[in-house]
Amino acid sequence: MDLKIIVPTYNKGDNVKILADRITQVMAKGYHSYEIIFIDDSNDHTPLEIEKLIRKHSYIRLLHRDKERGLGTAVVEGFKMSEGKYLIVMDADLQHPPELIPKMMEALNRKVELVIPSRFIAGGSDGDLNWQRKIVSWTARTLARVLLQKTRPISDCTGGFFGLHRDVVGGVSLNPIGWKILLEIIVKGFYNSVEEIPYIFHARQANLSNRIKKLELLENVCHE
Repeated sequence: MDLKIIVPTYNKGDNVKILADRITQVMAKGYHSYEIIFIDDSNDHTPLEIEKLIRKHSYIRLLHRDKERGLGTAVVEGFKMSEGKYLIVMDADLQHPPELIPKMMEALNRKVELVIPSRFIAGGSDGDLNWQRKIVSWTARTLARVLLQKTRPISDCTGGFFGLHRDVVGGVSLNPIGWKILLEIIVKGFYNSVEEIPYIFHARQANLSNRIKKLELLENVCHE
């Protein structure tokens, strides 16, 4: 398979069919062979919903984890399961538009090694985030740029939507904490070229305290 789309899930049973259908529609032109790999840490009906999709579509796979949780470790597990040339990581929250996948693949096919959809370049938007979440997001990005030199040319270094050539993470020891997997790839990965493409973020409802906890995690990581 040329492309592996890695989707960490946690209690997103109502979203997985919608997401899989949108990806299927986007990929229907047949430019690439692909698989969707759900790495699921749920304790609700989400794995049952994914199993229904697997019975319909041979290109959908599932790894359900009972003893481990975390978006970052789920992405690393997805990398281990993926033998494809290209890897794309996206959320199951319907925040990340699958309709951008062809543009991401176009860049990867041009030998761009790391492609990052960005909310903060011309044509992008952080959607309807409230001002508190915008402040937390801005602070996290600014902190990363101050402390991590390789993030400075990148406008959206803390997102969870990105694509890369497998060689970028080949042989790299990734030890993600919470949400920082893209930051760790930017810092540790093997690449010479990065391209950002604009996208409009579709905000989910999230508790501000969770965002603040993530910011504190990032601050601790950057000082390690």
